[in-house]
Amino acid sequence: MTRTAKRTGIFAAVFAVIIACALLIATQTSYADGYAGTMKYGKKITVSIQNSVVMVDFGKKAKGAKDITVKSSNKKVAKGLGFNKEEKQLALEIKKKGTAKLTFKIKTKSGTKTYKATLKAVAYKNPAKKITLGGKNITKKFKSHVYYDYKLKGKKAKISIKGIKGWKVKTIVHTYYTDDFTKYHVKKVKNGGTIKWAKNDSDTVIVTMYNKSKNQTESLLIIGY
Repeated sequence: MTRTAKRTGIFAAVFAVIIACALLIATQTSYADGYAGTMKYGKKITVSIQNSVVMVDFGKKAKGAKDITVKSSNKKVAKGLGFNKEEKQLALEIKKKGTAKLTFKIKTKSGTKTYKATLKAVAYKNPAKKITLGGKNITKKFKSHVYYDYKLKGKKAKISIKGIKGWKVKTIVHTYYTDDFTKYHVKKVKNGGTIKWAKNDSDTVIVTMYNKSKNQTESLLIIGY
């Protein structure tokens, strides 16, 4: 197998896992912050089409929620995947560029509250001004897509991210299996912290960034092999 073919296989496998996680979220299973990117509810929501799944967090509005549903005016742009009961969030599938009017209904014991938002799906633009990993500047690797594969098997590497104007790092999450693949780990890493790669091909680092003025979340993936 060529390296290109191997890389393609790795990307396909990782994105398959992410989509699977998102669908599990929709059926009320556990969720680790960073898998799909969490977007705070607002009357205006912006998301790039690279984020195929976004979790909408309603904060205190979802207190006591038994269910959250959404109606989209343009399902070709965005549609609901389901309610995550544990996190009180709603999963949205983002399909293509465009605008969709969303009507959310939050059902509680005391009744149903309705909230509306305009979602704008836009082309992807790297939110990071500079990303270094193990002393190597990898910023350009995210110029046209959200993922990058990095050969660090069994090594340690410091990660540092600086956002462009308006963008801040929300979370950095390192996910991996033990070397014998018997246990799955989800660990949060500080910006500027050190990541220890496993000795297998199971690592993924998910960097979630947020722009408050746009109410936009973007998730960048570093795939270890």
